[in-house]
Amino acid sequence: MINTDKKCELRKMPIAADSLCGESPLERGESKVERVLAWLFKWGYASPKIIKQLSSAKANGYGKKLERKSYLVATPTATGNPPHIFTLSSSGLQEITRKSEDLFRYPEIDPCRVKQCQIRHDLLAQEATLNALSAGTIVGFETERMSGKADQAGYKRPDVTWVLPSGDKIAIEVELTQKWERDLDMFVLAIIQALMKGENGTKPRFMRFGIISDSPAIIKNYKKAMQKGEKFKEWMKNENGKWVVKKEWSIPEWLLAKCDFHLIEKPKKSKK
Repeated sequence: MINTDKKCELRKMPIAADSLCGESPLERGESKVERVLAWLFKWGYASPKIIKQLSSAKANGYGKKLERKSYLVATPTATGNPPHIFTLSSSGLQEITRKSEDLFRYPEIDPCRVKQCQIRHDLLAQEATLNALSAGTIVGFETERMSGKADQAGYKRPDVTWVLPSGDKIAIEVELTQKWERDLDMFVLAIIQALMKGENGTKPRFMRFGIISDSPAIIKNYKKAMQKGEKFKEWMKNENGKWVVKKEWSIPEWLLAKCDFHLIEKPKKSKK
């Protein structure tokens, strides 16, 4: 005989949205897709590792999942590291441009347009940016294509611009190949111009300049070239199209204090 006097306690079932910060599972899934598509739209392409971090997935298979849904296209790399990269498919590009307020060219719709020799450089810039975002060091970023400007005399686009919580901007350059002589002179001059105030005392384009490299030699040589009092040349092309020295300058005393150097440590090989 069932005791009807005892009240049955009904267990309240958890609502999925409560454990997903107010998002339903469907909404969260859509947010993950949009986050990945937006990243590729801004950078051009990404590695499985980057997409894993963006999607908070436990394994590297999320990119392949989006490929099966016709959002992405996987293309093998020449070096095999990473084994492949992902670009937007026509469907993926259509989906993100439908939602994005900012539009820019996307040449990687043809994956053959991706410069294989540039992949490692670009992925390092992406990893550094994603880590800075995750740590809360920055609140936003601007890639070269997002700036909408081309390099010209007195103006150089950094590989990526980081936006600090204060609104100030930091220019980031990934340097994997040594520069010297004219190329180094022009690189140093571009940094100085980017950090200088305008003619009317206007705010400089960037508050600081960050240089990321996996080479201790590059960082050592760049630091030396930026020491107070070091000489560098300003170059120009003459009427015959040849590079000639226009003027010689000295490094300003404030330059090195406004530059940060980050050495990427190569992963140690595990002992067998």
